[in-house]
This record gives sequence, C-alpha cells and structure tokens, in this order.
Amino acid sequence: MNVHTRVKVEQQIVAQVVKDLLAANFTLHIEDEDDEPHAITDPADDELFACDECRLFVDNGGAPSGWVYFVYGNDGWDVVSDYTTNLEAVLKGSGELAERLEAEYS
Repeated sequence: MNVHTRVKVEQQIVAQVVKDLLAANFTLHIEDEDDEPHAITDPADDELFACDECRLFVDNGGAPSGWVYFVYGNDGWDVVSDYTTNLEAVLKGSGELAERLEAEYS
C-alpha cells in the first residue's frame, strides 16, 4: 500500500472511532506536548494527526472513562494500537471497518 492510501485508511478508522464515541455522548480530548487539552468534536480534526502517535482521552460527564491510542505509519488498518477495554462495545464499528480495510488492501 502506498503512503497516500495508508493515510486515507488511517483517517477513515480514526474518524469512525471519533464518530462512535461522540454518538455515545462521550467528550473527547487529546493533549499536546505541553499537556494542554484540545477538545475533539470533529472526526477530521487535524490535531489527531499532528504526531506519529496520539492518545485520545474519553470522558463521561467530566469523569475520565478511558482512552484510545493511535499509532500512525504502520499498515493503516492497525492505527488503533490500544484502548481501554470498557470502550470495546463502542469501538466495535471501527474494529469492523479496520478488518474490512485490511482485507481490501492486504
């Protein structure tokens, strides 16, 4: 897979993760290199792709509820490197998307 396609695959999966978490009424943020929070309300937010890796923090009513860890630059469909298991049901759609994209591009 070329770099352009890999990036497109990563963007699709990250967008699905964000959409699903927002639809489940979670609030989301990432932290920059100075540990300043940046709210994520748009699945295409450029801040999600500003580094080689990104931890998306998930809150429910202001209380921490978990995180999703993205690592960019590998195969694309494996962009979701890790997550807290309590989010597994919400992340089901993005996992299925990743499996479809892996089958399509591998």
